[in-house]
Amino acid sequence: MNYTKISVTILAVVVFMVPGLMGKLLFAETPEETKARLLEEKRQQRTNAQKEKQRQKGEQRRQNQKEQRSQERQEQRRQQQQGRRRQQQQEQRQQQRQDQKSQQWQERSQPQRSGQKSSSGSQAKPGGMPYSGRQSGDGSGSPGSMKFPSGNKGFQKTRTVYRLPDGFEHGPGRSTPLTRGQGDAVLHDVNSARSRLGGVNGRPIPPGEVLANKDGSLTVRGAQGHNYQLRSDGTVASLTVGRDTAHFRPDGSIREMHAGAMVINHGPRNERTIRTLRPDNSVLVSMGPHRGYLERHVMFRNREYFRREYVMNGRRSVRLYTPSVYRGIEYPRYLPPCYYAPAYYGWAYNPWPAPVTYPWGWYRDPWYGHYDWYFKPLPFYPSASLWFADYMLAETLRIAYQEQLNQERGMQMQYTPAAHPISPEVREMISLEVQRQLAQERQMAENPNGIAAPGTLSNTLSEPDRVLVVPNSLNIVANSGTECGLTPGDVIKLYGIPPESAQTAAVLVLSSKPNECMVNSVVAVPLGDIQEMSNVMRENLYSGLETLRQNRGMGGMPAPPHDAMAPPRPTEAAGLAEGGSDNVAGMLLAQQGEADQAEKNFMDSAFN
Repeated sequence: MNYTKISVTILAVVVFMVPGLMGKLLFAETPEETKARLLEEKRQQRTNAQKEKQRQKGEQRRQNQKEQRSQERQEQRRQQQQGRRRQQQQEQRQQQRQDQKSQQWQERSQPQRSGQKSSSGSQAKPGGMPYSGRQSGDGSGSPGSMKFPSGNKGFQKTRTVYRLPDGFEHGPGRSTPLTRGQGDAVLHDVNSARSRLGGVNGRPIPPGEVLANKDGSLTVRGAQGHNYQLRSDGTVASLTVGRDTAHFRPDGSIREMHAGAMVINHGPRNERTIRTLRPDNSVLVSMGPHRGYLERHVMFRNREYFRREYVMNGRRSVRLYTPSVYRGIEYPRYLPPCYYAPAYYGWAYNPWPAPVTYPWGWYRDPWYGHYDWYFKPLPFYPSASLWFADYMLAETLRIAYQEQLNQERGMQMQYTPAAHPISPEVREMISLEVQRQLAQERQMAENPNGIAAPGTLSNTLSEPDRVLVVPNSLNIVANSGTECGLTPGDVIKLYGIPPESAQTAAVLVLSSKPNECMVNSVVAVPLGDIQEMSNVMRENLYSGLETLRQNRGMGGMPAPPHDAMAPPRPTEAAGLAEGGSDNVAGMLLAQQGEADQAEKNFMDSAFN
């Protein structure tokens, strides 16, 4: 019985062990296989070590880039603080000089005529209130004193250079006429003060009917329909000669002139823009003798388009626009020559696999040396949207510099460092705006009829935080009611959606140059200029997309995926960009001469 159990046990052990022993005997490694396995394990270890080393290098590179960005931000903040301190010191010195000049002016020009005296010894103004000749804004001046800005210097006080007759009281309207004798006495005071000024403000105002306005200004109605609007300090605010009108800055320079079918605008740095409505209803616009465009309305397949033939320093290009109606007014909306594959917009929208150092070719160009204190490109780009931000700023400043050289109208070409150059925060805002536009363009490429057309004024104003780069010089009005300027390369952000009846949009100034609208101030920009800013940004976006497409895979630039490089789809009226026989360059030169003659004839007629 025991032998039986032992036999069964031994049999079971053999049954279970034999297969394992047989497997080892049958599948045992040969020496060559063992050697190959060991070599593979070593190769795998080396591969893993290389990957780990690359990972550590990548982390170190990213850490170095992060530290570099941090150092750049610290350096920019330091420069901004230094610039801000310099500007504050400059403003204090300017204010001190202005106060000294105001005091000297007041001492030289005390009225010689006898007048009532208050108990404190100051002259009595109309109505028996003490009058010290100071500005009414501080609660102690004449009722008509006004404030005018001088760039970023703040508000400078203006002095009333005339005295209304004793006992004079304003009528119920805005203006109250003076008698002939009263008007002659007021004009005598005004012309005496103007004799110490220069330019248009140094010419005497001809005799005429004088009206005193409640805001302290004067209106003089001269012969032959001439109308002179004077500020309280005697400077000319506007002139009307027949049907022509000109508006002037306090320093006597022309701000805007309407002469027949011609409108002439002088920018903050005296840049002149001329717009002429021609007899055939085309519009000729020049931004200097060698830059401008001729705009015509054309029809194509029962649709209306604006066709602009641009000329810049002898180079010709044609751009198309479609009419876009906003609140009953028609504005031109830029129409790109083609739409790319949707995947291409997505490639430009998303971050790149690794930061790219882009070889900008303009570091030694004069325009960059002129603006390098205001704008410096990034040393590398982690995404296309940041590249687009610098591309748009560079193109805008380059064209602005060339335009200044072409105009040669005595402008101040040299800038001093500003307190608010392009900061990393502002560049990031432009980058986010580019991403927003790329997303809309991609949707347009995927479904042209499925979304609201990008680039329209209604689309731009639908979101209150849109960011725009200023492409042209503008004379605009700040929220304080005073005038200031914006020039190409300044950056603004929409400040809320404009009211239903408004023809301007409130914007916040994010970046500007010296003697322009101050950063963080709110200014009113006409809707037509907002549309033009949107057009130029969209033009630069498509120009940049084509540049990236041509330079794909070059200089470290990542190549788009294969489906992103599908052939572009031309827009519906791309053929209209071809042809054109107008001598636009000759028209622009002739327009400059016509504007010079119009300004000369206007001034000669106004003061002769």
